[in-house]
Amino acid sequence: MSRPARTRPLIAATGAACLVMLGMAGGAAFSSPQGGDGVIHACFNQSSIDTDGSGQILLVNAGSPCPAGWPQSVSWNAAGATGPKGDPGTKGDPGTKGDPGTKGDPGTKGETGTKGDSAPPMESKPVVLTPKESEDLAKRQKAEEAKAKAAERTVARIQQQIQDLIANVDSNNQMDMIRLAQLNQKMASAMATLSSLMRSLSITQKQTVQSIK
Repeated sequence: MSRPARTRPLIAATGAACLVMLGMAGGAAFSSPQGGDGVIHACFNQSSIDTDGSGQILLVNAGSPCPAGWPQSVSWNAAGATGPKGDPGTKGDPGTKGDPGTKGDPGTKGETGTKGDSAPPMESKPVVLTPKESEDLAKRQKAEEAKAKAAERTVARIQQQIQDLIANVDSNNQMDMIRLAQLNQKMASAMATLSSLMRSLSITQKQTVQSIK
């Protein structure tokens, strides 16, 4: 029993286009005419070219010689050479405005300020008060003493809160650090209030002593 004959793949080519004819008799397979370097190999016969410029070429396996009747070998790249780099594109439109960022963490506590200058000494002058003025002065002194004691209790309470928080504070807990900063601010405000009340009370007490003399 004879094996079916193998028909070679042919390409009919003209100057404008080419038609690939891969004729396979009996389903026989053939190797690729394109080598691993991407070059396609073929053969042609100059005498097969017609007067209109059309003719036939015979694709051959990469590395195979041209068969009889197809003496001239030809080859070409399957892919063309890389073209030149294209021109830069036009500048894109500006992007939309981004969303606002998240709120930053509280800053660290500032350094303690320098001590202020002492107040100039008060001049002692004799004071003569009427009974009504003496009564009003005594009432004012009593009210200022009450305010000063209340301020002292506030300072003591805040100081105790700070001590309790420091004893259990977690430096990695942001809420603890915020709470500690708030208490320090309250302490500074309470101390300023107490200092102001004590100065006012001291002045009132001196006026009372001078009026008694």
